[in-house]
Order: sequence, then structure tokens, then C-alpha cells
Amino acid sequence: MRVSTFASLAALLLSGATEGCAIAVSCRCMPGDSCWPTTNEWNTFNATVGGNLIATVPIGSPCHDPTYDEAACTALQNSWTSPMTHLYHPSSFMQNYFTNRSCDPFTDRATPCELGNYVSFAVAVQNKQHVVSTVKFAREHNIRLVVKHTGHDYFGRSTGAGGLSIFTQGLGGISFSTFKDKYYSGRSMTIGAGVIGYDILKAADENNAVVVTGESATVGLAGGYTQGGGHSALSTAFGLAADQTLSFEVVTAKGEIVTASRTKNEDLYWALSGGGGGNYGVVTSMTVRAHDNLKVGGASFILYPTLLPADQYKQAVETLFSYLPKFADQGVMIVFAIRSNYLAVRNFMIYNSTAERAEEILAPFVADLKTIGITLNPTYSTLSYYDHYATYMGPIPAGILPIGDTQVGGQLLPKTVLETNPKAYANTILEIVSAGGGVIFSVADYSPPDDKVSNSVLPQWRTAVSQVNVLATYDPKGTVEAMETALSTITNTYMPKLKAAVPDSYAYVNEADIQEANWQKTFYGSNYAKLQAIKLKYDCEGLFYTYKGVGSEKWATSTTGRLCATR
Repeated sequence: MRVSTFASLAALLLSGATEGCAIAVSCRCMPGDSCWPTTNEWNTFNATVGGNLIATVPIGSPCHDPTYDEAACTALQNSWTSPMTHLYHPSSFMQNYFTNRSCDPFTDRATPCELGNYVSFAVAVQNKQHVVSTVKFAREHNIRLVVKHTGHDYFGRSTGAGGLSIFTQGLGGISFSTFKDKYYSGRSMTIGAGVIGYDILKAADENNAVVVTGESATVGLAGGYTQGGGHSALSTAFGLAADQTLSFEVVTAKGEIVTASRTKNEDLYWALSGGGGGNYGVVTSMTVRAHDNLKVGGASFILYPTLLPADQYKQAVETLFSYLPKFADQGVMIVFAIRSNYLAVRNFMIYNSTAERAEEILAPFVADLKTIGITLNPTYSTLSYYDHYATYMGPIPAGILPIGDTQVGGQLLPKTVLETNPKAYANTILEIVSAGGGVIFSVADYSPPDDKVSNSVLPQWRTAVSQVNVLATYDPKGTVEAMETALSTITNTYMPKLKAAVPDSYAYVNEADIQEANWQKTFYGSNYAKLQAIKLKYDCEGLFYTYKGVGSEKWATSTTGRLCATR
């Protein structure tokens, strides 16, 4: 039988998986409900998790009565947009929009410090048994369950009103070994789910290895980053983070500890490797490929449009876009940003290379700019990967990019678009920038590292030359309305321009417009039906909910934040 439509395929795959499976509740319990656990029940549960249950005190509480502390409040306000401020807090997260300004450090001190969209409790789990106990307690008491590692999340998936959060940073440990199965034989690294990117960078360097991690050192590895795909400065050399996975240790919705790999629970392994984070189970540890720690060639440069005639700057941008596919084909990974006052290539990197090779690859582009009257003088380097990361994407750990002041949209840019008409796409970007937006590009060859890789990465990654983020900033001290205006600008102004330039658009599930209407297709593509069947197999009652994650169309949040089943 030939299945002719996406809907028909979904129905076919789900018909068996849904037998005997139904969401048994209408809404998750919230504080004040008769179904909410009693104090004795919370205390009993706390004993099962080693006393690591934490009642949420919002991070902004020092700025509000009756706990107002002027010095602490001022320090918090001054560091609010640093990822380090929120990284270690069990309930804070880095996308300010999803707090709805509850207990905000910039609102009046007399404004009540309410939980709002923060979770009610978090468990700072220290081992996998703590995870098992938390999963079982949430299921037994019908409580919204959330998984949080670092809180790097544009979709608010690290929080939820009335939620019980599994805070994974206590799941530590890094070890290097040799992994061997019929699909891969070579160096590997095993980490606890709580290990953060900067610790991995350091440990890998000390063990003469490199590992695919995020372009921000405060991003974790085992959570939504890898589970959503994960682009990296090493992607041209080795592919996406999801391409590196060898094995997961997972706690399922039933509270069972299982291994998911290419040879055990293969379907769960497939879903965890690119199909979206926090949605199929709680990963407690993960084994990934490790690679040789070879020197990298690097470069960077900046163009300032205010110092150039408009036509000359426009030609320079068009020329750069025409070169991007050529750079990726020569082993380069590039991160660059365009704003109204600069175009900054902050990371031009070639693994297993030198400064001389970077200069050689850039030479034709530099020469072409010379012909239009622009003299470009990039800086070049030959460094270890760790030192390159610290130089071009650091400082480690905090980095240079602020958090909590931006709404984001995203698009995977097909390589063919720049090969056929780079000028048109470049001018689309310049239109967005002239309208007040910012744009960040992560340019790479996103092919898998070998033909044995099998995972749920959105297929359009493989033909993309760049992950593109459009940005609309707002004042973190401002109003909810300002945040909403920025979001509206993303959805109604910037994204339509990108979609007009690439009509059949797809996007990275972690860095996209949170109001994307056709998200099943845009974020998951042809994998959605299979992912939905796996979701139903391992979590048919929907204990794990993530916003616009697979299966989330069965749930909705009310204006009070209560999570309820829709069907």
C-alpha cells in the first residue's frame, strides 16, 4: 500500500501504538487543588530523594518585600543578562519572556513575589534513583514534570507553572574510553547529564580529545542540545551533536532505567538523537564520540557599514554570501553576526589546520573585496581547539552574548539558495537588519560523519549551509508588552521575509519562532510520524510535555499556566 500524505502515514504508524493508551487526566494538579500533595506527602517524597527537594524561591526575591535586600538586588539587576546568573539556580532559566515578569528584579519592590510560571518544586537529583523517585511521584500525583539542566532554552521548556522539576546538574562525571559495536569503534566520552559545556571542553583538552559541544560554553550536552540536534564549531568536521551519540541511560515515564543505543531500545535511541529534548524520558548519562585534539586554523574580521558607502557595503555582504558554500566545502565552520552597525565574523575555524590554511581559503574573498575598494585585514591563528574556543567564542565560561533580552526566529538555509542566488538572500538579510533586526549565522557542512549514522535529526539539516537566527531585542527592564512586541516582530515581520526567500522552510527545534504554526513539519519534517509513535510507546500518557515537542498538540496551557489535555 502506498501512503500518499503525511497525515495518512501518521495514522498508519500510530494505529497500533495508541491501542489501550489514553491520557487519563484532564489537567495537571496545581497548588491549592484538592489533588495537590499534602505536606506529609512532600516530606515523605523528600526522604526518597536524599533531602534534595527544593521549594522554589524565585531568583528575583531579593528585589521584593518582605525579603528586599538592596545590595543583593542591585547585584542581581547588574548581572541579569549574564548566563552565569541563572545557570546554577534550580528554577531560574534564561529566556526572560517565559517568566511573564513574575518576581522580576526590575519591577517595584512592593509588587508581590509570586511564582507565576516558575516551577513549584525542584529536585536537585544526585543519582539516577532520585530521578526514578521523582518521575514516579509526579506520575502518581498528576503533577507537571519538567527537566532542567542549564536553562538555555528559547521555548520555555525548562519551566512550567505548578511543576516539579528534575534539576540535573548533580548528575556529574566525565570519563574517556574506547567504544566498540558494529556501528562505531573508537574513542568515546561518557558524561553525567548534569555536566556543562565548559567542563567538557576542559576535560577533553586534558585528555587530548575534542568533543562536539555548543557554541556557548554554558550549554549542557546531554539535554535539549544534543537531543534536539545541536550545531557546533566542530560540525563541519564531525556533524551535529546528535550524530555523536553512542548510548544513553534513560529513566522512562514508568520509572524504569533503560539503555538506549543502536543495539538496545533502538527506537528510543533514534528519538533521543535529534527528536527534541525532555520528551521521551530523562537522560541521566550519555556516551558520545570523542575525536583527536588537533590544531585548528582560525580567523576573524569585522566590517563597519558606517565607515563604507552603502553600495560598497551591500556588495561586500553579497560577496560574502556567495562564498559561504565554498567555505563550508573547504572544511570551514563560521559564526558571524549582522547588525545595523557591524558585520562580525567572530569565528572562522578549520579543524586539523593552520593559520596559513585559513588565510589561503580567505584570500579569494579578500581579493574580491579589494576590487570593490575594501581592504580587509583578518586576524589569523593556529591554536588548540580549547584555546581557539576561548579566543573566538569565549571568554570561558560566560561568553560574550547576553541572555534574556531577545526574541528569536530561525531557519535552516539550504546550500542551493546561496549557490543559485546569494545576492537575493543577502538582500533579504539586509532588509531585516535595516528594520532593526539582528541576524546570526552558523555556517557549516552539516553532513553526518559517516554513512552508519541513523537518527531523528531533521533531514533538512543535511542540505543546509547555515543555521540562521533572526533576533528582535527588548529592554529586560521593560514591560511584558515590549517582549510581546519583539515576538510579534519576529513572527509577523522577520520570519515572513525569511520564508519568502526560502518558501519551503524548516528550522532548528531549539532556535526558532516559538509561534511557528506549522511546527510539526517545520521542526521535525518527515520524522514526525515515527517520533510520535515512539513517544506513544514510551510515554503514552504524556507525562513528559515540552512546548511544541512531539505530541504536545494534545496539551495546552491556560492563562494561569495550568497544563490541560485538549484531546
